[in-house]
Amino acid sequence: MTPRPRNFAQLLFVAGTAASVAVAPIAAADQTNVPEVGSESANATIQDLRAQGFNISINWVSGTPDVPLSACQVTAIDTAAAPSTSVSVECPEAGD
Repeated sequence: MTPRPRNFAQLLFVAGTAASVAVAPIAAADQTNVPEVGSESANATIQDLRAQGFNISINWVSGTPDVPLSACQVTAIDTAAAPSTSVSVECPEAGD
């Protein structure tokens, strides 16, 4: 039994859809553009993440939020719930 052209087209469509669904989680998990923790100020890291389309939530680990983010360091970046991202920040105490 030889495949008819219509059945062959349907088979190709189904195979292509299955392949794209299988590859999509791999592409979503590839976050090579996420800045390295501690490589730049918290302000620069947050700007980089926002430019990539992430929605940022800041987790103040220590210090005070009254200090400019440019004086703070990032201690962790959690992109597990992308596009929402949690950035843990350590800042010096105000007046230090």
